[in-house]
Amino acid sequence: MSPSMTGALLGFAIGFMGFVSLRIVANRIEKTGTTSNPNRSAGLMRTIALADWLIFTVAGFFLGPLFLQAQS
Repeated sequence: MSPSMTGALLGFAIGFMGFVSLRIVANRIEKTGTTSNPNRSAGLMRTIALADWLIFTVAGFFLGPLFLQAQS
């Protein structure tokens, strides 16, 4: 497997963990109403969760070769 794909898969996995965590936080914000506008805050958190997952996957694709080639 190429270093780019290895980095992308690692970024995908790390991003997915962040995605799940942020979705859990968004659901709790929406359920408990801890902010003045819980629906808007929860929607924003869900958007950030999706962006986080995408950014980690793309970053892993580009950073994977830098780290994997440095060790060989």
